[in-house]
Amino acid sequence: MNDLERQYLIAAYELAKTNSMRMFEENDIANHLDLDPNEPGYVDRFIGITNELMDMGFVDAFDKGGGMGRRRLKLTRRGLEEGERLSDPVEQRKERRRRFLRVAYDVAADQPNGFVVMSEVAARLGVDPDDPREYGELTELAKYFVQRGYAQRQLAGFEAITLTAEGVDEVEGNRPQAQQNVTTFNVSGNFYQSAIGTHNTNTFRGDLDFSTVERRIEEEGGDDKEELREIVAEMRELLEYGGTIDKGFLARFNEKLKEHGWLAGAVAGWLLNFSTQNL
Repeated sequence: MNDLERQYLIAAYELAKTNSMRMFEENDIANHLDLDPNEPGYVDRFIGITNELMDMGFVDAFDKGGGMGRRRLKLTRRGLEEGERLSDPVEQRKERRRRFLRVAYDVAADQPNGFVVMSEVAARLGVDPDDPREYGELTELAKYFVQRGYAQRQLAGFEAITLTAEGVDEVEGNRPQAQQNVTTFNVSGNFYQSAIGTHNTNTFRGDLDFSTVERRIEEEGGDDKEELREIVAEMRELLEYGGTIDKGFLARFNEKLKEHGWLAGAVAGWLLNFSTQNL
């Protein structure tokens, strides 16, 4: 799912979540998308996003009226669940990062020196440069990507950056064919015992279906829901952006993972996925 499809589904969810039929108007979505209605092919592109979400099983027709671009639609059960997931504050932060990096990529492509000036990023994202909170968030995002190695700072205060090769690859979805560095992480013996000890039924899976685990947290997490959500959020961050795990992370949550063995198995599977991707 690309950025525009995510924006569409979040907007559809907000419109449909209070409607017992999960219905929304297609033309009510238009203002939520980063599309210029004056660009040639705007309507076709907008309709194309609806059709893509239909093909994915997230959206369905509510009735036959309205015509293309003005239809009444509804979220499927799967679409409602995905919209709820994308509306989670953690997902929203990740979405802001994705959008920032994509806009930075577009700005860099328009500049002969590849400089990404925050004022231009603000203009393209509709951020008021005189609003210290909104504009400050942009410079914090620039700082974040510099720390991740996706950008380099060119002016004080992160007012200008350039994207590194890793940043460009992240936007373009390129994955290096081979990596010389192997990322390692320390996992306490207690954790592995809780996850794959001979006495339990958990399996080491490569399954990255976070939504299934999140639903189980809501159903079975009890008083531990907040901490379990934090564990899953850390795993999402690791698998999406790479990096390393904080040394004390698993130790801090070791007791909770032992209490919820099914989550320990999932975490072990995610870590195995991550480690094999970096070999």
